[in-house]
Amino acid sequence: MSSTDSDFAALCERLARAWAASWSTKDASSLTTLYTREGIWTDHSFRVTRKGTSALTNHYNLWIHANPDFHVPEILNIWPTPQGCVMKYIGKGTMTGDLAGRFPPNGKAFEFLGYCDFVVDREQGLIERLDEVYCRNYWDSRFDEYRYEVKI
Repeated sequence: MSSTDSDFAALCERLARAWAASWSTKDASSLTTLYTREGIWTDHSFRVTRKGTSALTNHYNLWIHANPDFHVPEILNIWPTPQGCVMKYIGKGTMTGDLAGRFPPNGKAFEFLGYCDFVVDREQGLIERLDEVYCRNYWDSRFDEYRYEVKI
């Protein structure tokens, strides 16, 4: 690995760790400043994509409103990729607030294993795209299951 590659890997790891730490701040700007102006975040578990600072801020605030104690207590691993890195982490919280009018508060504590695939803009040193996936089995069973549509 060249020094340029190792510098990029170190940058990506710092961004991933800052992304995880942002959940403890309860301040959306601690997350949005890690993204490019037109940064994209796709939450595959909830099947939503957000693009741009305003949409990312809204997404963060909706989640924190529903789960005010949400945090990432542990990063299990960070693997460098040619375009950024992949982070494996544990997320924890308690759903005490309404989530965007779709999920009423249930007071349920949860913990999940999550993965984020970070694509980092080398010029700006910021997250260009993030794809996140995690297990949703902590939600009440009365909610619809994730439906896959396969096209070949």
